[in-house]
Amino acid sequence: MPRHRRKSNVTAVAISLLVTATLSVIVARYTIPLYQRWRVLEQLLSDDPAVRERSLNFVLRYAADNPDIRGGAVRRLPRADDAQFRELAYFLDKAGLWDRATVGDASWLRWLGLALKDDNPESRIASSQNLAQLVDLAGDPRLVALLTSAIHDDNADVRYNTLTASALLRGAAGEESEAYDKIIESTLHDKESAVARHAWIYAGLLRVLSPEVLRDEDWKTADKSVAQAMIWAIARITPERPEAVVGVLSDPRADPALRQTAAFALSQSLTPDARVALGEAYDSAQSDPVLRLRCLLASDTLLDQPKPVIGEGGDRADDALLAAWWFRAAQVADAQHPFDPTAMSPLDTLAYIEGSPPGKRWEHTGEWPVLTCVTAWLGSPGLDRALVEPALRSDDPTMRDLACVAASKCEDVLDMATKLLKTFDENARLSGVIVAGLAGVRPTGTLRDTGQKVDLLDYVSQYPDWRLGQYVRLADWLQGRLNDEQATAKHVNPALSLLIRKDLPRSTLLLVSLERDLPGTLDALLVPQGEADVDALLDLFVAKRWWHVLEPHLPDDAPRLWLWGDEGLQRFQIELLREWWVLNRSAYPHTP
Repeated sequence: MPRHRRKSNVTAVAISLLVTATLSVIVARYTIPLYQRWRVLEQLLSDDPAVRERSLNFVLRYAADNPDIRGGAVRRLPRADDAQFRELAYFLDKAGLWDRATVGDASWLRWLGLALKDDNPESRIASSQNLAQLVDLAGDPRLVALLTSAIHDDNADVRYNTLTASALLRGAAGEESEAYDKIIESTLHDKESAVARHAWIYAGLLRVLSPEVLRDEDWKTADKSVAQAMIWAIARITPERPEAVVGVLSDPRADPALRQTAAFALSQSLTPDARVALGEAYDSAQSDPVLRLRCLLASDTLLDQPKPVIGEGGDRADDALLAAWWFRAAQVADAQHPFDPTAMSPLDTLAYIEGSPPGKRWEHTGEWPVLTCVTAWLGSPGLDRALVEPALRSDDPTMRDLACVAASKCEDVLDMATKLLKTFDENARLSGVIVAGLAGVRPTGTLRDTGQKVDLLDYVSQYPDWRLGQYVRLADWLQGRLNDEQATAKHVNPALSLLIRKDLPRSTLLLVSLERDLPGTLDALLVPQGEADVDALLDLFVAKRWWHVLEPHLPDDAPRLWLWGDEGLQRFQIELLREWWVLNRSAYPHTP
């Protein structure tokens, strides 16, 4: 019996040793690599550069495919000092892993903050631009702190981009919006005029300034470009007290451009006090006919002016405006003086039309320039086809744009589109397609040889005219009939995708785009890739009057263009429109 018990003990011991050895092998197989990986990752924080380099290369090689290695590297970012953090961020970026979703908000903000301290101004500029993308963190005090620090950078471009980022983020900041107001206010008197000018523009658009910040006399010592924005902002923010802006109007030493800006600014918030002030400025500016005219335009209540002499000259915008606004005032007073359009020059007529109440009808008499005639009917309740038909055949695509908008609103639009599509005139056919697309009608015709009834849009799309085929495609898109798989894909705007073509008129593509995609159109018009061509916008909006095509599509809060302002004032207004769009773009989703 004792011998049997010893044999059992030996067996038990052998089994125990075997199990232990097996477990040791298993544990070693899995724990040693885990330990080695932990050790390599921990060496990312070593004081020895050579050791860190080996660990960084390990991350670069394996982190993209191994979530444990990737996660281990990311978890060490908060413990890294600044130098170690920069190294690890660089290697994670080389591995394609440096993004907010991977590293988290804290590390992302720290990375931007370190870039804002970089000696290279380009890095600081890029970081200030990246801050504008963090809309979901707008209320985060850490982001506010970065912006507050960057706004005092020595580099003007860094301050400019920080200011823009702050203006963009303010609307999403919630309770932190006051902090963004302070950032904007801190740049109102920046030593760089471009920064200060935009600070005033943003302040006016956002109405962020407190009364104590508005020092009315600052315009006298400010750079002219800054003073212009300052005058406009003060009038917009405090319309109930126009005294400061009126002071610009009444100061004979003020720059004429600033006095015109003051009249424009008051006209945008025409309170009773502003009307009185404009009248007084008009009376006091006897030696400045241009200023008197601006006050007249801004007030539009001065019915006691002597009847202007018209039909003589008529080539000066100031004379045309004076005539037009006098006639407008006379109409308001039950036509104290009969309106005789035949006595007016084309420029007088255009000024009169654009100064008339929306939808005002007038009879077509005399030989008017096509542009004037088309402009007359934009937004009108009816249409004299004799006015618009010549423009529909014009070689100028912007003139055809105006005519197409007018024609699409007439009662017999189907008949007009049908007639245009059946003509042999190429421009008329192009106009017919756009008119049909805008009006949502499908003209039909009967083939002579077979008697078959056909859809004229489909029929003309088969002509050997590539432009015509593209126009029909756009008309189908406007009417929701486009079957092109690519064009019907989500967020694809076929009109804007054709802007790269030089053989299609840009203005017509934008007109089509406006009908379904205001955000995409305004992006292409006002904030295209690169800087917008302000000279081209002035030519399109003012000289060719394409503003009448755009304006009905704009929201009520969008700045309006004063078509009869001088060029400097018009440039400023385009800048206001562009900055308004930059600040409000996110409120209008892209939904073609």
